[in-house]
Amino acid sequence: MAVDYEKMSYDELQRHQKELKRAMSSYEERRKKEALIEMQEVARRHGVDLNEIVRGGKKGTASVPKYRHPENPDLTWAGRGRQPRWVKEMLEDGKSLEELRI
Repeated sequence: MAVDYEKMSYDELQRHQKELKRAMSSYEERRKKEALIEMQEVARRHGVDLNEIVRGGKKGTASVPKYRHPENPDLTWAGRGRQPRWVKEMLEDGKSLEELRI
């Protein structure tokens, strides 16, 4: 299915660009989740906890998510550290953090 971008208006091109950014972000998140699951399985086969390996044996508490993507509930953010790409995109699209709050 070929898309002829040359015949699209500027608004249509912008809409396609936003949709493509979302799809790419979702793809990256799925890849990370798949990698994490695979690493957890390997660690479990060796009889160790992946979280302890990653944290160097330190025990800590995971941050509780405060924000969730409205269309993809797997995408969350605790509101700490850098904003994920999907949060930045939502803010660029005119959403507020309050609208993303869980």
